Amino acid sequence: MLLTRLAGVLVLTLGATACVAVGVAESQVDYPYYESPAALFDRADLVVEADLSPDSRVTLLEPDPPTGTDPAANPQAGMESDAEPAPGALVITVYTARAVTVFKGEVRVGQNIEVKEMGGTLRGVRHEVAGAVPLNGGERYVLFLSTYPNAPASLLNPQQGQYRVDDSGALSAVPGNELTLTRADLERLAAGG
Repeated sequence: MLLTRLAGVLVLTLGATACVAVGVAESQVDYPYYESPAALFDRADLVVEADLSPDSRVTLLEPDPPTGTDPAANPQAGMESDAEPAPGALVITVYTARAVTVFKGEVRVGQNIEVKEMGGTLRGVRHEVAGAVPLNGGERYVLFLSTYPNAPASLLNPQQGQYRVDDSGALSAVPGNELTLTRADLERLAAGG
């Protein structure tokens, strides 16, 4: 009995130590919800089956900084670069994805694209979006993306915008996504049907 209590205290102590080493910051984000795979497909700029690189980079996406040295016009004037992120800054994780099949959009098979998602671990703090399902590097997905001229593409929705592809080529929805999608559905949508 005493040994069981000591083991429990050790586990609790180790758990508490781990929580101190890496903090967690959770955000609430309101994403559009899509009623059907067709609605998701129509809204996407790019729909691809892609292999995600096993590596990713986590970075801070900051709003355009205010300029000038007047503290009234620029509250960040004189701040050091190691200071806390500016209000409105977002932690994002960026993956390189190699297009395997293009169902919609201006990408060629074999071309690499960058895909970002909100969240990641930066400066010892794990940033999470409530309800989001993070991508897994090194896996194959069908991705429904919005594209931007000078920035990585983004999932339309962190649950509905990604489907895992297994070794047989079958698609599976991630947790929180109730939309069923098959390869035949994608080919039909890509053909305009």
